[in-house]
This record gives sequence, C-alpha cells and structure tokens, in this order.
Amino acid sequence: MVRSHPRIPYINIVMNKVNFLILSGLCNDISNFQYTEDKIFSIPHRLLGPYKVARQARAAGYTCQVIDFVQFIPTDTVVSLLDRLVDSNTLVSVSVSHLLFSNNPDQLMLKVQQLIDYVKANYNCKILIGGFNAAHWRIFLRADYIVNDKCENSIVPFLDSVFNNGISKQRIPYYNIETCDFKWHSSDYVQPHETLPMETSRGCIFKCKFCAFENLGKKPGTLIRDMSLVRDELIANYEQHGVTNYQLLDDTFNDDMIKVEQWAKMSQSLPFKLEYTAHLRGDLVQRHSGSAAMLVESGLRGCHLGVETLHKQASKAIAKPWSGTKAREWIPLIKESTWKDVNVTVNLILGLPYEPLASMYDTFYWAYKHKLSTVFYSYFLPPPDVVKDTSSHIESNYDLYGIRFNDLGWETDITNGNQMDNLRDYFNLKISKATVADSWDANLFVGLGCAKDDILSVPKKPFLDSEGYKQKLKTFIQGYVHSFN
Repeated sequence: MVRSHPRIPYINIVMNKVNFLILSGLCNDISNFQYTEDKIFSIPHRLLGPYKVARQARAAGYTCQVIDFVQFIPTDTVVSLLDRLVDSNTLVSVSVSHLLFSNNPDQLMLKVQQLIDYVKANYNCKILIGGFNAAHWRIFLRADYIVNDKCENSIVPFLDSVFNNGISKQRIPYYNIETCDFKWHSSDYVQPHETLPMETSRGCIFKCKFCAFENLGKKPGTLIRDMSLVRDELIANYEQHGVTNYQLLDDTFNDDMIKVEQWAKMSQSLPFKLEYTAHLRGDLVQRHSGSAAMLVESGLRGCHLGVETLHKQASKAIAKPWSGTKAREWIPLIKESTWKDVNVTVNLILGLPYEPLASMYDTFYWAYKHKLSTVFYSYFLPPPDVVKDTSSHIESNYDLYGIRFNDLGWETDITNGNQMDNLRDYFNLKISKATVADSWDANLFVGLGCAKDDILSVPKKPFLDSEGYKQKLKTFIQGYVHSFN
C-alpha cells in the first residue's frame, strides 16, 4: 500500500560547493518520493557511518557535507541542495547500507541507480558508493568508485588520490574504536532531543554461523571504546542538543560484562537520565545474574534479542543452542518481571538450515500469543559467485547445509528464498497489527517527539497510520531542512 508523504515546503538554500558530498537514507526515486510501509521509508533514522567518514574527511582538510533523510525531503529541495553544493569537481558518495535492511533490496537498488544517473547527468561529477557490503552492489550500480564498510582509515588516502594526486593534504591519526573521540559536527544538523546512533564497541566474541559481520570471534576485552570518551560524547550531545536517547549499534552490547559494568557506572555519573536501545543476547542476560536489572538501571528502555530461531536443531546448527532450548520460556518470564518496562523485541530469521515450515509458524504463534514485538527476517543468501566484503560460515559452506542455487536464488529440500520472503512479509504485517512497535523503531519515535504512552498504547501499524505520527514526522523533517539555511 502506497500513501502520500507529508508535504515539506520547498526551501531555496544558498551554500558553497564542497569537495565531498554524502547522500544518506536514499530509498526512493528522486523524481517520486513516496511514503510506504517499509520501515526504511517510514521512519527516519541516521546511519552513523557517513558521519564518521565525513569527520575523517574534514580532519584531513576536505570540505564535506552529509545530506540525510533524503527519502523524506521534497525533490525540489533536494535538487536545490545539490545545485548549491555540487559541481563537476565534487565527489558524491551514495550510502548503500540501507539496502541491507530493506525488504525489497532489488527495488531499492534500482532507485539508487536512478539517483546516481540523475546526479551524473546533471552535474557531471564522479560517484562513490560505500557502506555495509558495498562490494556486493558494485556489479549493479554504475558508480565510478567503491569503498567498503568502516572505511575511516581508507577514506582519506582515497580522497587524496582523487583530489590531490595521492599527496596527503593533512595527516590525521589512525582511527581506532578504542580511542574514538567522535563528536557530531555543526553541519550535521542534529535536531533537539533527536535519537542518535552510538558505538561503544565493535565486533563480537561469538561466531554465529549465519553472521557475516566483521571482527567475529574477537578476544574478550578488545575493540571496546574508552568509556570516558563515550561519556564526553554523551555530555556534548546533551549540552548542545538536549539529546538523552540513543541507539547503541554494538553487534552484541552485552558480550563483555566488564564493559556493561563500566557503562552502568558511567551512566550514573551523567547530569541527565540516559535512555537507550541495544542488541542483546538473552543467554548472557540469563547467565549473568543481576545483569538484567543492571541494564535497566543504566537506562535500557528497549532491546533486540537475537534469538533467530526456536527450533532446536536449527539453533544448534547456527551455534545458538540456547535459543532452541530455553528462549521460549525465558523471554515471556523476564518480560513480565525485571523487564516489565522494557520494550523487548525478538529477532527471528526465516529459512535457517533444518527448520521446517511448521516450526516457523509455531514460532510466529508463540510471539503473537505473548504479544511480543517481533521482527522476522528472511535469510539473505547471495549466490556464491557474488563478491562480498565478508562471508558467513553458511555462505562459504552452503553445500554442507543442503543449500542449492538456481536462477531464482537459494533453495533447500524444505523451502527457498522467495517463499521465505513472502512468509516474512506475512508475519511482519500480522505482528505489526497486533503488537507495539519494535524497540528500535519505538526509540526513534521518541526522538521525533512522540509520547511514549502513545507509542506503546497501540500496535505499530495503526501508530504509523495515525495523523499524530505523520505530523511529528513532518515537523522533524521541516526542522532538519530549515537547519541548512
């Protein structure tokens, strides 16, 4: 179902040309912006990567601007921004990380290509694509350059090669998450009380068989950000923008209890009440007595539990055996006790090896019965000949899991990718009509100025359809666009 987008007035903007322009949140055709039920379309959120890249570029002496929320900004205003910022000497970067989260990556890929074609035709400039698994999209998108995910240390040498014959304009320190002192730039136009993304660590100590993220199986205690620098960022955001609400981007926030304890202690030293959402493993919460309460005391207001499957054989195959043996009973119990005020969301993947369709339906009915906000994903398994930044164990050894590929994608004796895509859409639509918004989205709604009671009093779909939400969305985007004046 396609609905009209809340209209934002056209604004004529005068700015200087920049060396490097990053377009983020690109989900719609530049000539036909529309509001749809896909979460990437309907809920504005910032990806952190473009801003970290921009910060590195500025530190090296390049002028840089990020334009975010492009899918919500009227075409004429986007074009006005491009006219003021871009000429043939500008390098325009398009973030493709959002394609990972879309239910329709192929459709969005075509729309991103339309935007790339538009920019190249009208400004005769070079195009760079970057973001998570950017290499996967290089064969589809007609860009001039590509950089991979987490390119804080490669972006400056790349810009030097494009603009300065490979000669460094200004040397900058090597980026390391442990010493990251990130601050939002004035031209990022953070809005008052906005929900912001933040990293406190990178990587994960586990190596789940389906996961293709970087730094899997890292040593405990490594790749963790200095908590004093985290605190500095939190204080700066509070003092400058009144921000108290965060999305923690750590792959697994609670995979290191020392870090969790440091975070909890730091949170009590802040001059405001911190609130956040994070990705957690339920087995670790259950194993470490007292950690559930500690997380709440530190500001946990929502979490995504990476359960993936309740099927015993499938959970064992992906190296998450707890999910298939204890999650079904534990999650409803903690939701009714220690986490009664936490928006607990269950992440589930459809199409994992060995799980029959009957089990998937049984899991859906379990989530529906307990009114758990749940996000169903269909397992994304690209053909083996597709270039990727990283590959999961299943991707690299698909034949060991009974997976085959044909012209339509992957298949097993049980199911196939297309069937899982359709089942995912069916389950998510049913859940959205029966349960409140998942914790990630609910946290973003708070940053738009929506009242928590309103967010958690109705199921997600009716909330998104409400005039109150649409007005909050419109006001937020108007404020962001006006900030460019």
